[in-house]
Amino acid sequence: MGSRWGHILANIFMASLVTKANKTLTGILLYRRYFSDTLIITQSEELLNELNLLDKDIQVTVETEQYKTNLFLDIVIGGRTDRTISRLVHQKSTWDNQYMHPGSFAPIQSNRATSLCTPDDVQSALFQLTETLKLNGYTKVQCKSQTQDLGGDSTEI
Repeated sequence: MGSRWGHILANIFMASLVTKANKTLTGILLYRRYFSDTLIITQSEELLNELNLLDKDIQVTVETEQYKTNLFLDIVIGGRTDRTISRLVHQKSTWDNQYMHPGSFAPIQSNRATSLCTPDDVQSALFQLTETLKLNGYTKVQCKSQTQDLGGDSTEI
């Protein structure tokens, strides 16, 4: 936005828009917002039109579910047959599998798997992390250390 106040003002505006929307919109099953990124789960086809009528300067777009999944920020959100939601780490197409060099003094920040994934999906995310770390020159011992610190199963390495 160009100003250091831009993100704060945008967040305040979106909060006021949500307050306005709560008074008129119905049929929302789940609502989550991170600044201007909003996840709404609904079965209403009319909701998009109603949201676009709230403010003339805000244009809401929709991403429909594909293969029972949807992307929100860095997360793949999926519906399960037992009506629960699964969450997995999503690697964007621009991700080049690059982590800090194992000899650098900067600590690796690899806790996305445990903070974003649902508990039953953590092991597969940690396995993917291990494979990526190996591609970046990490030894088996270093990979094991990273995944064990995050609660991973050391037998998978």
